[in-house]
Amino acid sequence: MPITTVEVYHQTEPSFRTDDGATFPEGFTLVAALSFNGSDTPPSSTTVRPNAGDDDDLHGYLLGVAFQRTNHIDEPWHVAASAQGWHVFAERPRSTSVGDVVVINAHAWRCASMGWDDLGTPERFPILSAFDSSADSWINAAKAAQGQS
Repeated sequence: MPITTVEVYHQTEPSFRTDDGATFPEGFTLVAALSFNGSDTPPSSTTVRPNAGDDDDLHGYLLGVAFQRTNHIDEPWHVAASAQGWHVFAERPRSTSVGDVVVINAHAWRCASMGWDDLGTPERFPILSAFDSSADSWINAAKAAQGQS
């Protein structure tokens, strides 16, 4: 089964705008990531699960999950996300906001004031350049890129 990866990057110096000239991935920090096998999808209480085999529905669903899981709602998001299997790379992260980026399997979307702007597949990723088919190696590469062991 293929591994699906979802990564959330926050602007290092957020402007909370999509037209501020920030170019992903420079000026962004990985704050959270999730990887899972096969066609299983992570749980979400606010979005509807997609139909099997529909990539557009899956991406929309995962963008919704990533946004929900990385926002302070009832508690600090990094506490709730960690409990649901997300790897959190920031000690006290802010909520995901306009201008931040979510990457699903090397395809990036920038959070817009309404919805998501499709950024496509940037030439270089700080994390996915070390990605292979092993979830453990992906997690280790993510930690190494963030200076964690």
